[in-house]
Amino acid sequence: MWRLFRRQLRIWYKDFASVWGRLKTFHRTVLGILIAIAIVYAARKYWLDPITVAIADAQSKYDKTEPPNPLPTIETDEDIIIAQEQIIGREKTAAEKKAEMERIAQSRPKITQQNKESVRSEFEAMISKNKLILLLGGVSSTQSTAKSTPATTSTAKTTAANPKSNNNTQKTKQESTVLPEEPPLKYEEKNYKIEGRFNDILNFLKQMETFPYPVKVTQFYLGSPETVSPTFPDRRSEMLQLQFRLILYFHE
Repeated sequence: MWRLFRRQLRIWYKDFASVWGRLKTFHRTVLGILIAIAIVYAARKYWLDPITVAIADAQSKYDKTEPPNPLPTIETDEDIIIAQEQIIGREKTAAEKKAEMERIAQSRPKITQQNKESVRSEFEAMISKNKLILLLGGVSSTQSTAKSTPATTSTAKTTAANPKSNNNTQKTKQESTVLPEEPPLKYEEKNYKIEGRFNDILNFLKQMETFPYPVKVTQFYLGSPETVSPTFPDRRSEMLQLQFRLILYFHE
């Protein structure tokens, strides 16, 4: 098969060579020009024109579509505008709440060294009002004071132990001494122990939320009485004991 194909090619080459050899130079030039024109025409018709038509179709389709929206800026972005409005609203709300809390704090009564006994009496009257028995009341546990330790204590001991230390070392140790911070408010802690029925204790705790003075109640302990009265065993079994610590904050 391959031999027959090669033989046919040789025959075609001999025929072309014989014809080409009989042509003159002018005829050869004209034939080359015609062959070049035929190649250009075929390339244009079967390759360039289809590509040009495809590009024109794509361009027409693109022209008919809407252009893409430009990227929004900080001034035109809706999400950023909404977020800024929310921030402004929250800041305004926080300022209003802070002002309201300050107004309430200023309007509420304050505890001083002069009226602390009357505040305790009012608190203990609330206990009696709820039919509770005061077993232990007003026992002072601690009282805060704004104490501060001298800043030269540790430095003095160091100087006594090392009398030949230089001034730079002494200054560094003095600067490293930290003074304890004073508490923002002075306060007193009182321990209470009351006894009564569960419903009465519950009513007392609910009413204690409306106590107007700046106090704090901590360290709750609810349990049954340690001893049962032999005279009233049934009544004693219904009782509960509540222990807690009352903190009075002073405003001076």
